[in-house]
Amino acid sequence: MTEEAKVPPKAPPLSPIFISMAETKRLVYAVEVPPGVSLARVMEPDYLGHVAPKLQEGFLLEVQASDNAWRAELMVRKIDLKKHEVHCWKLSYVDLNAQLGLSEKPAADQFTVAFGGAHKWRVIRLSDNEPIHTGEPSKADAQAWLDNFLKTPA
Repeated sequence: MTEEAKVPPKAPPLSPIFISMAETKRLVYAVEVPPGVSLARVMEPDYLGHVAPKLQEGFLLEVQASDNAWRAELMVRKIDLKKHEVHCWKLSYVDLNAQLGLSEKPAADQFTVAFGGAHKWRVIRLSDNEPIHTGEPSKADAQAWLDNFLKTPA
């Protein structure tokens, strides 16, 4: 066998029609999911099915839990309008609670409910005095949100 036979053939040059601005090919959507909704649930084809007509294959979804527990980047790989399904690939995932040391189930004594002026009633994490949820119209609503947050698995 000669030396020439071992060299793979040279790839043809890329046609200019295959190069374009990414902004003309796809959109990036920000998706905020309620507290307690896991990425696994978001990845189920029916979860985003009701917004399937708005999406196209190749679109990016920047998904974040509204309680800032996690963040992910997904790419739409397939849409089935008849079944109301959106199938995605997971490109990245970050567990934000783990980075804060909150991967264990939070306890009620780690949070308080307080009035925040323009933020209305809010839930504050006592360890760093950071609000984790704002905008509730009453103390009871903020407490109900906190109770629901504490029930969700970490």
